[in-house]
Amino acid sequence: MGNNHPHPDVIQRLKNVGFYHATFIRGYKLVPGLITALIEHWRPETHTFHMPCGECTITLEDVVMLIGVPVNGSPLVKETEDSAAKFCYDYLQKVPTDTDVRGSRIKLSWLQKEFQLGANNTPQDISCATRAYILQLIGDIDAG
Repeated sequence: MGNNHPHPDVIQRLKNVGFYHATFIRGYKLVPGLITALIEHWRPETHTFHMPCGECTITLEDVVMLIGVPVNGSPLVKETEDSAAKFCYDYLQKVPTDTDVRGSRIKLSWLQKEFQLGANNTPQDISCATRAYILQLIGDIDAG
């Protein structure tokens, strides 16, 4: 995704649905050692972390406060048994080629290339570009 800024129509749509703050969550790297340390302190029976300072957990309210993403309303992500091609057609109105898909994963470069908005966009163009942008945001998390 790089340093590309979304089209103003996409920004407005993101603001309308309360997801605009998520556009600022970029460039963070997940640190495997820290993730491992948290996993070691996780207690699945109580759904809490047991730390030297006491017991704690992360709540949906914490998510709202930390990243500004609302936690009420319809989900942004859903589980599906559909193929990547069907998912793309249903939500993005375009189907990637076989080279743009690996298993059930869609290449971020395809999303970035296919969903560029110009000057005269239909509401459907804006909706699809906004969905593609959200997929890019989610897919741009660096696990290394």
